Amino acid sequence: MTSKQRLQKKRKAWKERKKAHRKAAANTKASQPGSDDSKSTGVNITPKPEGARPSENNLQRTEERLNQIESRLSKYDLKWTAYMHNLRRQLKVEDAQHEINNRHVGLVAKVGNKLLDEITGLKNTVNSLKESRANDFKDMVVEEMEEGDEGDDEDESEEEELVIALGE
Repeated sequence: MTSKQRLQKKRKAWKERKKAHRKAAANTKASQPGSDDSKSTGVNITPKPEGARPSENNLQRTEERLNQIESRLSKYDLKWTAYMHNLRRQLKVEDAQHEINNRHVGLVAKVGNKLLDEITGLKNTVNSLKESRANDFKDMVVEEMEEGDEGDDEDESEEEELVIALGE
């Protein structure tokens, strides 16, 4: 038997098993009373007679479930309350930090402005000193030149006399 024949035989056996499985499933559905809708949804849709009450076991189970749900809700409520408390505290801290940062910025700005004013004042003082010294120096130079001009006239006349004397 070749591998191709073995493969065909396996496929045929698989198809037969599949048919048998479908047939068995159809037989079990047909043998069960009730509608197919109740099976698909998993809900019993047969109505209860009027005035029928649930059994004590059902009531106890329902009450236990409600208690479990209530305990879970209280647990989540506690978690939520703690979360909100932490969030509020964090927001207060952030607001305080923001306020501190704003104060620091204000202080730095004030100090910067004062330093700028001091520097400007010092520059003005230095410039005025430079101007006054320059003016004083100019005055001194002018005075020396005036004094020198008077003395230079005598020197020039002496020089002229020397040149004339040498030239003769």
